[in-house]
Amino acid sequence: MLQSQVNDPQRPTEIPHPITSEANILSVSHLHYTMSTWLMNKWKDVDSMCLDQLNLDQVTELMRRLNIQVSKSEVKSMFKSAGITKKGSITFNMFERFYKQLRIRPEVAELFASLAKSNLQIITINEFRDFM
Repeated sequence: MLQSQVNDPQRPTEIPHPITSEANILSVSHLHYTMSTWLMNKWKDVDSMCLDQLNLDQVTELMRRLNIQVSKSEVKSMFKSAGITKKGSITFNMFERFYKQLRIRPEVAELFASLAKSNLQIITINEFRDFM
């Protein structure tokens, strides 16, 4: 920038756009935290008695609210495979693991890994632009 441009009242000050700024990156850990917080809020909506655990019917309802199309028998099967049938309820941590397993998209993980050239945990704005 020329010295004459610095004090020019006619020239608007350039402020970096928050989305396109080089300092901004899409972090996997930040996305995980955001998703976990969102999921916990959805969990609390269904856990009306604040017991910090959900039964089969509540988990089925939560899945429906999350737009995950699974039947009650499929949820029951998930419970059984995790050895939950004796207790009949599931904690948030257990549910979060189930949710992540249901949402795994190997093709997306592969794409992310191919884009993240400088660090496997983040994509820089330039890497994202190259993708676009």
